[in-house]
Amino acid sequence: RVQNLKHKYKAEWAIVTGGSSGIGKAIVDKLCSQDINVIILAVPDQLLNDTTKEMSTKYPNVKVLKVGADLSKTGYMNSLNEITKDKDISLLFCNAGFMLSGFFANTHINANKANNAVNVGCHLELTHEYLNRMLQFESKKKGAIFFTSSPAWMLPSPTAAMYAGTKAFVTHFASSLAAEVRVHGVDVCVVHPSPIRSRFYDNAGDGAEVNFFKSTAAGPEVLVNHMFASV
Repeated sequence: RVQNLKHKYKAEWAIVTGGSSGIGKAIVDKLCSQDINVIILAVPDQLLNDTTKEMSTKYPNVKVLKVGADLSKTGYMNSLNEITKDKDISLLFCNAGFMLSGFFANTHINANKANNAVNVGCHLELTHEYLNRMLQFESKKKGAIFFTSSPAWMLPSPTAAMYAGTKAFVTHFASSLAAEVRVHGVDVCVVHPSPIRSRFYDNAGDGAEVNFFKSTAAGPEVLVNHMFASV
């Protein structure tokens, strides 16, 4: 059953990366429905503005704040630290990510590095910062960190080598971190969703495999319910 994370962790605030659409937006919606305030960290575009306004209107009793940032570049931590300096962040959702489609050798190295920065790098930095903050909480249940991985890490994924490689890291990092921090009252949940209807496929190409996965996709709320039930 879906757990109430506000009650489980005494959570007042959560951060969701990539929270303006797809899985991230569904996470934001679920958090707000449990009266948890949310900070959305996502690409600074109209979609972020619209989602922030939509959730604020739908859930007037909670605060929904936005931090627009390109997570492939440095600087986002300054903006985020400024907005969270007086807030206890009990829940961190490391959800942002994208897939490059094409042969690794044919893709510019800067694009590959940007993919790694979004899928892995920013979440390492966020986890290090907010895990350390959680460990300072006085409550026994200090918080939880969630990672959106992919079953792509389980098998070779030609034409998506960076995506599969970054998700392999996310899975093993999260699983290893879970064993380190559970004794301190921090839970870690890593999910490997089957295809989800979202903007994820916008730049994933038009190959037979991609189209097959798109045809089997479920709504993001299915995954989010499992996350809230499993942690």
